[in-house]
Amino acid sequence: MRVLISGGGIAGLTVANFLLRQGHQPIVIDKAREFSNAGFVLSLKGFGVEIMRELGLEDKLRFIATKSNHVNFYKKDAELVRKLSFKMINKNIADSIMATRGGIHQVIFEDVREKIEIRFGTIIKSLTQNESEVTATLSDNSIIQADLLIISEGFRSATRNKIWKSSHVEDFNISYAAGRLQGKHSYKVGTIQTYQGLKKMLAILPLSDNELAIQCYIHNTANMDNAEAIANGIMSGSFPGFDSDVIELMKKMEARENIFSDKLGMVHEPVLHRGRIVLLGDAAYCPTGLSGMGASLSIYGAKALAGFINDSPNDLNKALENFNSLMQPVILKFQGNARKNAKAFLPMTTFSLSMKNIILKYMPVSMITKKLSKDLILTQQQRNFEIA
Repeated sequence: MRVLISGGGIAGLTVANFLLRQGHQPIVIDKAREFSNAGFVLSLKGFGVEIMRELGLEDKLRFIATKSNHVNFYKKDAELVRKLSFKMINKNIADSIMATRGGIHQVIFEDVREKIEIRFGTIIKSLTQNESEVTATLSDNSIIQADLLIISEGFRSATRNKIWKSSHVEDFNISYAAGRLQGKHSYKVGTIQTYQGLKKMLAILPLSDNELAIQCYIHNTANMDNAEAIANGIMSGSFPGFDSDVIELMKKMEARENIFSDKLGMVHEPVLHRGRIVLLGDAAYCPTGLSGMGASLSIYGAKALAGFINDSPNDLNKALENFNSLMQPVILKFQGNARKNAKAFLPMTTFSLSMKNIILKYMPVSMITKKLSKDLILTQQQRNFEIA
């Protein structure tokens, strides 16, 4: 098949890779003018790592992985609450790779860039479909006729919003900003520092002796539609009373232009396909990083979609229906994790903040690992991409 993929992120490029291996002709378009390896740090876990291993990319991902040995939890004034070892935290999780989103994206991009057509600076302007094909008019006025259109444009997908007008976006009322800071620093590489305050949290991740990744979160009830513009000012004056070193880092971050910011939210859509158009990745079921499996779920969906297409080569509708049937309970599971985690993520009262610190300080590591392993696993049927 000739497959148009709108959105060249982790999900879009992964499904392109699988489809190419099956003998299809994927064409990827992306609104970005060029590839960028910018982005915050995430943890690729479990089945996400397994699928990357299947594509022969695991070793490359481990090579670019961020060194992560410990995570230190502090109160906002830098009083240490607890130090935890990632080795212990991930004890019951088979595989885990922590790296920048841009680094993971680049590994996947480099693997397919010479094998498929990728058009940067291009979006879908309009489209039509009939029983046999989808016709897309692009922003450069070119026209592509394809057997299938995969929309993997991310959480704020413009094309999804035009076609799935009833899709619901759940707002967690949490803005976030992430960026990197170049220059010598005093933080220990391999140890993540997190600072928790009332309605806000900040994490400092030393990527090397000369670079820090910084992510911060703050309670924000502003409308989702204006979230990006509002979130751009998230660092300004949002951390009074925090440790002086933290405030100094915030001032340095504010002066930089490459800060990524938005709000945390989830997409709810019970039917992921309409005719020959299908949603994939964050455009379809964004579970947010609070689910613990955001990137892995995008990768899982990519393999599932390609697999069902391969299983039903002469019946695209059946393939898309099977994809939707498999994904919906998986989506509900991880979105449920995210919703549950969001309640405790940014304490809203001084009492809940105190309780969170007490629990964090005294909860046995065995209970933490048990909780994580329970929340992050799939059933054997789901791991085998079998519909219940």
